[in-house]
Amino acid sequence: MRMRSLGKCIIFIHHAGKDGNQRGTSKREDILDVVIELKRPGDYREEQGARFVVQYTKARHLTGVDAKPFEAMLQKISGKQEWTTRTIEDSTYDQVIELQGLGLTVTDMANELGINKSNVSRALKKATEDGKIKPKSNVFTIKKQGKPNPKRKDIDDE
Repeated sequence: MRMRSLGKCIIFIHHAGKDGNQRGTSKREDILDVVIELKRPGDYREEQGARFVVQYTKARHLTGVDAKPFEAMLQKISGKQEWTTRTIEDSTYDQVIELQGLGLTVTDMANELGINKSNVSRALKKATEDGKIKPKSNVFTIKKQGKPNPKRKDIDDE
C-alpha cells in the first residue's frame, strides 16, 4: 500500500495450482488494480511455444474493449521474435474450423475449447457462411433393401 501511495507500480507474479486457480489465499489480490490470468488455448501444441489466452480476472480501471480477453503468441517473423495478438472470437473461429475438420461434434468441440456449445455453433455458422467449411446434413435417409415385409392378415386388414 505504501508503494502505491508513492505512485509506484507493483508487479506480483503468482502461479496457479493444479485446478487452475491460485494457490492459497486470495487476500493478496485485494489491493491489486489488475490481475491477469494466462492459460493455454484448448488446441495448444508444444511446438507453438509461448501461446496464451490473456484474461483480466480483475481490472479496476479497464472497461469495454480494453478489458476483453485475447490470445497472444510469440512468433518468429522476418527473423525477429514478435508478439502477435488476436481476439478470442478469431481464435475460437480458427480452432472450431480445425476441430470440425477432425470430425469432432459440437459438444466435443465445446468441451475441448472450454466454451459453450452456442459459441461453437455461432463459429460453425460463420465459417459455413464464409465458405471455410461445408455444411453437414444431419438428416439421413435409410432406404430399405430387399423384399417388403408380408402383411399379416390378423393385424393388417387393408
